[in-house]
Amino acid sequence: MGLLVITVGPMFSGKTDWLVDRFDEASAQGIELIAVRPAIDSRTPVGQIRSHSGRTIPAASVASDSDFAGIPLGTLVVADEIQFLSQPMIAALIRHASEGAGVVAAGLDYDFARRPFEVTTALIEAADEVVVRTATCTRCGGGAGFTQRFANGVPAPLDADRIVVGDETTYRPRCESCWLEERP
Repeated sequence: MGLLVITVGPMFSGKTDWLVDRFDEASAQGIELIAVRPAIDSRTPVGQIRSHSGRTIPAASVASDSDFAGIPLGTLVVADEIQFLSQPMIAALIRHASEGAGVVAAGLDYDFARRPFEVTTALIEAADEVVVRTATCTRCGGGAGFTQRFANGVPAPLDADRIVVGDETTYRPRCESCWLEERP
């Protein structure tokens, strides 16, 4: 059996830096690996995963589960922004781990409306280890477990589109109290 390790948390909690650390460790040990990122994530240049702190690793963009078909058995897969992956892509990662390879993944556990991402939940349920991260609430400075999305300077309506690719101008980490207080 392979090992499936995932880290989850709100935006700006250091998930991608954690992932880059795992990539660098495996690379230093001579482990055969490949990093993947969802093609939908247009925030960074194609061909890399980039953390908010500026660290990068080379990565292939994936758009469907067939993109996982050519990954050799035994190759460690490092996957970022898993909340953007489809259910079949998540199933491919789980299958890869169950066939004896390793998978290390990072992504959001909840959307801006505090609804769990189903694909992340599926990976969590299959994981051997789950690392839950928190950020710093940019409103009060406390521990933040959620992400608030903004539109025109105010929290986005809870019925707004679920997937909007953005950065610190669109999303900010929030503790539960601040997340609730900002809601109209």
